[in-house]
This record gives sequence, structure tokens and C-alpha cells, in this order.
Amino acid sequence: MFKNPFSFKGRIRRLEYAFSYALYFLCITIFAVLQEMLALDDLWLIVVYPVLIFFLLAQGAKRCHDLGNNGFFQLIPLYFLVLLVSPGENGTNKYGPNPKSSEEGKLKSGNILNESGLGINWLDGLSILLVNILLIILGVEYLSENTLLLFLWMSFAILLCNFFFLVLANPTSDGALAIKKLLKFNAGYIVAIYLSLRLYGILIKNAEFEFETLHFEFVLLFIFYLLSLLPILIYYGLYERIHWKFPKFSVVVPVLLGLLIMTLSIFFNESSNKATNIRWSERLLTWEDFTLVDSLENDYVATIYSDFSAPNSISKDNSQVYAYMSPLNSNRLKDEYDSYNVLNHEQYHFNITEYVTRLLRKELVNQNLENLKPKYIKSLKARYEVKLDSLQNVYDSITDHNGEYELQRYWELKIDDWLRETAHYEKEDLMDYPEFSIPKTNYYKSIYVTATNEVLASYPIAEKYSKMGNCYQILKENKNKTVIKFYKNGQLSNGGHFKTAITEIIKINDSGIRINYKDVDGKLNNGLKYSIVKKTIDDKKNMSIRYFDTQGERIANGEIHESK
Repeated sequence: MFKNPFSFKGRIRRLEYAFSYALYFLCITIFAVLQEMLALDDLWLIVVYPVLIFFLLAQGAKRCHDLGNNGFFQLIPLYFLVLLVSPGENGTNKYGPNPKSSEEGKLKSGNILNESGLGINWLDGLSILLVNILLIILGVEYLSENTLLLFLWMSFAILLCNFFFLVLANPTSDGALAIKKLLKFNAGYIVAIYLSLRLYGILIKNAEFEFETLHFEFVLLFIFYLLSLLPILIYYGLYERIHWKFPKFSVVVPVLLGLLIMTLSIFFNESSNKATNIRWSERLLTWEDFTLVDSLENDYVATIYSDFSAPNSISKDNSQVYAYMSPLNSNRLKDEYDSYNVLNHEQYHFNITEYVTRLLRKELVNQNLENLKPKYIKSLKARYEVKLDSLQNVYDSITDHNGEYELQRYWELKIDDWLRETAHYEKEDLMDYPEFSIPKTNYYKSIYVTATNEVLASYPIAEKYSKMGNCYQILKENKNKTVIKFYKNGQLSNGGHFKTAITEIIKINDSGIRINYKDVDGKLNNGLKYSIVKKTIDDKKNMSIRYFDTQGERIANGEIHESK
């Protein structure tokens, strides 16, 4: 395998072609991780992508040759699917000898289930498993926001790879023994996928193991195991038609399909519940958003269920924090009090949820993406759940569930004020906040120094962007000394706000400031009108400014020796 991966001559098997795609996606993933870790720019794509594309084209051409076709056949849309599943020509063709010829008659102990007539070795099986895992990871990376689409993609990947495994295994007619072996093998296969994805989540996505979701993961595991059995049913039931020889097998089919339908209904019921939720940002509530019921406890006219949603592990692909209302869990009495006042009371319950969600967003944003750990996020969510419940109870208690009109109006104005105060944190996606998405940095595009020598900076940028254009680096060496460096295209240079490379602002005492203007070499800059400025403030808050040269001799700034 992979004897001449960049050659367009010869023939290769289906497995090597499939493994080539797996290797391609693995390389892309590795380079993407390296780019993120090492803050590389996109220039590496010019080198890497052409090599990988050339590799795929060369392998595709040899696979076409194995089918007796010209290498240009691989350019036909979706023809790669034919290349993945179609067996090659027997014997030698015009493109070379059969790549399987050296392996014919060698089904020995290295083969999976060879005693039951399945002719596939461990390397082939592991290769298919690797392709399956990579396909699922691609779905996790690009489809994580759509649960249904992600589930369908994972199901498709498992079905495709399992059926491909069966085609390569080429079982003999002794199907009863083969099926028993395959049932055990598929169980290990699905567990291996699960453990690999768990490892991927912990090492790459910084996810933590959560016991509260373990039961849901077991349900998914069972669903995928049943899905992995469908290719067996298809292969033996339609392709080999062995089920006619095994009457019990025809009973197993509807049982397995019934179990699959039942578990899928559980999964999609949970997904549909999430899909019907209404986000606060979407619109105001209407009575149509509530489920009609015949009775409610405590003589209530309506009840609302609202909460916030935030991922336990925040990443660039999973950073939505939002308030939502669940219509399935929010009720109103049939033919009772269909009035605006009651609906308005419930809307302000929802507004309180949005207010608490903004407070949560604020705390998350101020932590910055690099500093957020799953354990801290979960503790933060628990704390704000308590705050949310407390505010909702106080609101209902004081307004008497909308019974006290004046107090209801007071609380509406109060909640409106809360929302205005937190308007900056209205955006649901944390990545929309520059202070969150940009790593903690001391590089800025613009600075300003106040009369009291407070350094104000704006337009923060990541360190990797400091090599493009002009920027300032602000270093706080200690509580009394701040150093500002000016860079031009990554090089320390004279210029910028202070017209010099290095500016040191040193607090001498409670009423004194010294500013040193230094050159690139760290020495006082003698190219300026003055190299040192000393500022003092007297008891009456009057400021005096004096100017000095590189030798510490007092000089005039133009015609001014001292400013007040």
C-alpha cells in the first residue's frame, strides 16, 4: 500500500483509495490545528493544498486504471463513489497487474473473522474505522449547530462505512456464522467510534465528561449500533438473499427495525423540543405561543417556562448564549382571560430571563475565550440559574401575579431599565464581542494619553497582526511604570503618537510624573526637541511641565521653559 502515491501509473485497490481520502482529511485537520496553535497565516495553503490535491488525483487515476478506465474518469461528478465500491478487473489489464494478486490465497490468522469466510485483514478494518471517525468529526466541526443534520450525517457515515466493510469482506455463503461474528464485531466497532470521539472532544474541543448526559449518549450508542446492522440486513437480505435459508432471520428484521424506530423517536422528540423554542431576540410573545390546557394549579390563568441556554464548552463554532421560551412547557387556560395584561405579565417574565442572560454573557465576555474552562462555565450557569429563579419569584410575589396593577407597572419600568443598562450585551453570539473573541493582548492600533498621564488604548489586535501596519505595545512593568513601544510592520520604529520608538511613563510619587522618550536602541532620543518631560502637581492641583535633553539639562520647548 502507498508504494508510489504520487505516480499516475499502475493500479490500486479500493481500500488504498479510501485510505487516501482519509489521509487527505487527516492532513487538512492537522494543518488546521497547527494554524490555530501557531497563529500561521493562509500562505501555507499555497504549499499544502496543491500537494494534497496532486496526491488525490494520482491515487484516483490509479483506481480508474484498476477498473480498466482512463484516469480522467475521476473528474466525472460523484464518480469517486464508483471508485470506492467497485471491484477491480481480474488479472492483468493494459494498466498493469491486479493489485490483489499478491494477496490471493493468503487468508491467514491476520484476517478478521476468516474462519467464517470473511476475507478482510485487520489493516483494512482499521482503515475503514478511521475513515468513519474522520467523516463523523467533519460533521461535528461543520454541522454542530444543526442537531438533526448532524445526526443524519453521522448515520450516513456509519451506514456507508459498514456496507463498504461488507463489500470488502466478501462473505461466503456460510452466512449464519458470519452474521454472529459481525454482530459482535459491530458492537466493538461502534464502541471504538464512541471512545475516539470522546478522546477528540477532550483533547481538541476541551470538553469535559458529564455524567448527566451519559444516559443520552448510551441511547445514541444503541441507535448507531442498530444502524450498523442495517448494512448486514441489506447485504444478506437483498444481495446474497441468504435470509431464505434462515427463517429466524426474517423475524429478526422487523424486530430490529421496530427497536430502531422506537429509539429514533426518543431522540427526535428531544430534538424537536429544542427546535420549537422561541428565542427572546426573535419577537414578542403572543398567546399562540402557549399550549392550551383545561386546568392550571393555584387558579393561574397562564404559566410560562423560560430559561437561558449556554454551552458548557465554548468554542468558535459553539458560542451562542441566549434566552428562550418553551411553548411546550408554557400553558394558558382555554377560553379564559384572553387579555393583553396577562400576556404582558408573562412577557416580562421572559424579559427577566433575558436580563439574567445578559449578565451571564457579560461575565463570560469579560473572562475571554482563552480563559474559559468547562468547570467554571457550569458553576457560572448554576449561579445565574439561582439568580433567575429568585428574580422571577420576587416579581410574581410583589405584583401578585399581575393582580397589583401599579406594582406591575413599576416592575415593568424597572425591568426595562435593566435591559437598557445591559444593552451592550444583547448579542447572543459571544464571538461578536471583540473583547471576547480577540485573545488577551497588549497590542493596539490607537492610543491616547490624558493630561493626568492615563494611557487609553483602542482597537485591540492579536499579536500575529502586530506585524502589519502601525501599532502600539503597552507593557505595565510595575504599578509605577508603563512602557509604550511603537511598531511599524513588526519593526520597532520612531514615530506614532510620541514620535519615538519607546516611551516610558514613570510615576515618581503621588504628585510627580517623568516621561522618557527613547530611541530604537533604548537610549534617550536626541532627535526630538526634548528627551525627558517632568510633570508635578501642587497642593492646589496646578500642573507644572518642564523639559530636559538627553543629558538631563533643562531646556526650552521652543520658547517655553515651563508650562503650567
